[in-house]
Amino acid sequence: MDRPLNVVLIGDVCIDHNIHPHGEYFSWGSPALFTAQYLTRSELATPTVISERGPDFAAYANGFSFYPAAARLKETVVFVNDTRGDVRIQKCHNMSASHHVPLDGTYKSLLSDADVVIVCTFLPSFTADYLRTILRETSKNALKVLIPQGFLRQIGPSNQIIPQESEQLRKVIDGFDLMILSDEDYPDATAWAHKWLDINNRIKIVVTEAESGATVIAKNQTEHIPTQPIPDDEYIDSVGAGDVFTAATALSYAANRDIVNAVKAGHAAAAEHLRSRAVGVVEPDLDAV
Repeated sequence: MDRPLNVVLIGDVCIDHNIHPHGEYFSWGSPALFTAQYLTRSELATPTVISERGPDFAAYANGFSFYPAAARLKETVVFVNDTRGDVRIQKCHNMSASHHVPLDGTYKSLLSDADVVIVCTFLPSFTADYLRTILRETSKNALKVLIPQGFLRQIGPSNQIIPQESEQLRKVIDGFDLMILSDEDYPDATAWAHKWLDINNRIKIVVTEAESGATVIAKNQTEHIPTQPIPDDEYIDSVGAGDVFTAATALSYAANRDIVNAVKAGHAAAAEHLRSRAVGVVEPDLDAV
């Protein structure tokens, strides 16, 4: 293809409060935005993010193409990532700020023109009915990718993230060509991937396994693809690394439909990200978030 791919990303965006061994900071966040940023920087894709947000997100919005263009909510979701310990702690605030974008003429046009559609769930807010409606507007030749985090978690009474599979995932998985998740997203993710494959035997499922690499699960294929761990003295920040992996893997797979080479491209992109200071960092008015 002699032009950048048109990529539509559908999912909630958030303000991240990231706490890691070297400090803490606020920035934009969500799978949709980390994926969009990588795609933009690659110059191989033109991404549009379909997401509602509040006016408190204005300090973080530069560099992204959004639909709708205006912030229409009262506030934006705030997501806490604490990676100081052996087990990552995640919490979500302002969950009520999670809203689907209504399907209108502009939205339909974006979907019908897309070469790749990536549904980036990270909150338990999307329904199978909504996603089926969205997918019906896409081209039959478009690559449909699912990041299923939001279908694999619930928000607990103290705003903590609790692993829990939603029946909504089983109802919508047959509409996708590729699904990418982490073994941190759900216990025994690889075993569950084989169960999900029983619902849609056309899909390629990639389970990332941090420094161990990733495993591809597909019809007649279960293949581990190792990666090179990052030395401690080169590691800076892991936030968003999984989304960068997803972006690079999806971009490569869309181009050549070779899932093994696509995962290798994802590994290389994630390794570079792990060596980088997170971007989009600003110091907002903390009272606003």
